[in-house]
Amino acid sequence: MVFILLFIFYSEIVLKKTHISPQIDGHIFPEEWYDANVISEFIEFSPEEGAKPPVNTNLYIMYDEENIYFAFKCYDNRN
Repeated sequence: MVFILLFIFYSEIVLKKTHISPQIDGHIFPEEWYDANVISEFIEFSPEEGAKPPVNTNLYIMYDEENIYFAFKCYDNRN
């Protein structure tokens, strides 16, 4: 079963500036992503529009002088 998640749209998301650029290596190390905003309020689009997903997803977002960084931590229900 495929779940499409859509985060709740905020009227404003304030990005935090980081002074430590993260390594783009597939890992979310706390010391690299410390300055990031974390968004975890997602809702389903399918199969049940507006429902809370059965598993959590975290979006990390921050920026520096040259880039905007996004990282996703997607959890899985191993049942």
